[in-house]
Amino acid sequence: RPLVLFEVSNNTLCHQGASREELLDYLRRQDYSLYLFDPYSGLPARASTGAYSDNMIAVPAEMSLPDAVCRPWPMAGGDADQQA
Repeated sequence: RPLVLFEVSNNTLCHQGASREELLDYLRRQDYSLYLFDPYSGLPARASTGAYSDNMIAVPAEMSLPDAVCRPWPMAGGDADQQA
């Protein structure tokens, strides 16, 4: 089963006789975990029920996102640079 990166446009879905909630519920019923993109970091974050963003990721239950995808890169001048 694929990992799916998709755009969620409730307006467009409504014109097609569906809704954002129906799409997300469908993916959950297919045993996908949903991730949204955090508006502050831009990184994927697990989406709780009712939470969404314009772009999302659906991950099959038998897979997981790599840890590096969900945590920020070290920033210059941060603690890691001071310890080096």
